[in-house]
Amino acid sequence: MRAPGSDRTPVVDRIATPAWMQAVGATLVLSFVAVVVLVWAVVAEAGAGFAVMTLAPGLLVLAVGVVMVAGSVSVTVRDEVTVRFRPVYRRTIGLTDIETVRTVEQSWSEFGGAGLRWLRGRTGLILGNRLALSIVTTAGHEYVVQCADPAGTADVVRDRLRERTIRSDA
Repeated sequence: MRAPGSDRTPVVDRIATPAWMQAVGATLVLSFVAVVVLVWAVVAEAGAGFAVMTLAPGLLVLAVGVVMVAGSVSVTVRDEVTVRFRPVYRRTIGLTDIETVRTVEQSWSEFGGAGLRWLRGRTGLILGNRLALSIVTTAGHEYVVQCADPAGTADVVRDRLRERTIRSDA
């Protein structure tokens, strides 16, 4: 039996942020809305400077909240591999740049938390304590991606690497 995607169709493995992360994100968004309402209520008294100084940091809270609510982690396998933490990060890795592909048990404490993480030559797209896809490039950089089916996605990448090797030998 052939692995999914071995017929050259793109394979997308996507997982949404966990419910707890979405709940925290929704709380941040609602907090920003509450601050906007409060600032609007007092802006006539306090002035525009107060409004700007209060809302500017709130925009960061809003942005983080939106990422937590709408975020997802995905791996797309075509003639290259694209890892993505929507809506803030995307990296495409050429098949010729892949040294190894495997699955690993991944704890978020290893990367210092959940989300998009960088740690000494490693990039983590981490949503919890779960199995992850590990892609090591020829330059030695490792991408650790927690997707819905890391083992299946690793098989598809391996198939694409084999196909590339067969085509280059022909």
